[in-house]
Amino acid sequence: MESARRLLTAASLAGVEHLLVASSTMAYGAHPDNPPRLSEESPLRGNRRFPHAADAVEVERFVAGFAPRNPGMRVAVIRPCVVLGPHATHFLARMFQQPVLPLPAGADPAWQFIHEDDFATACRLILEGRREGIWNLVGSGMLRLSECAARLGIRGARMPAPLLRPAWWLAWRLGIPFSEAPPAMLPFFRWPWIADGAKAERELGFVPRHGSAEAFDAFLKSFT
Repeated sequence: MESARRLLTAASLAGVEHLLVASSTMAYGAHPDNPPRLSEESPLRGNRRFPHAADAVEVERFVAGFAPRNPGMRVAVIRPCVVLGPHATHFLARMFQQPVLPLPAGADPAWQFIHEDDFATACRLILEGRREGIWNLVGSGMLRLSECAARLGIRGARMPAPLLRPAWWLAWRLGIPFSEAPPAMLPFFRWPWIADGAKAERELGFVPRHGSAEAFDAFLKSFT
């Protein structure tokens, strides 16, 4: 958060006229009462114990206060879902390369993926058009975690959430290949967090060329 604050302050002092801030659909949080589709107007309820989601919320809150104080700067905020493709190396991409995928018993939430090329296209549309606003960026369709595990050819760690949490914590603390994220990420493996990409299509003309399954398979081919 502090690095984002310094970056925005520096941009203001330098007279930057257009700023693109990358958030995440994880800023909405994963909750049992989430609607079927989360729009840009949905409240940001990023699970506060999971740093990636909590940080996204804090950055957006700072940006929301920063933009009115800098009327000469156009500010755009994007909330992409998980970005995948042949060059993905972030912590979620590495998680899908582990031999086990956490799958809480009784839960099989759908995840969205956007191909890295589509993500780049959306950023280009915003930057070249000098657009300001907030947009979800998602690939069409979705994949359930069980489908992801099947595509990867790995097994899922099926156990009740109360047991999975301490097992996840122990693996995380010991550095056992499982997930680089702390067990505070568990809600995203239990509850829905599907975002609506209609606004980006309507306002930016952004229509992803690749669906969630295609983005996932492009990533899969890069290491198999």
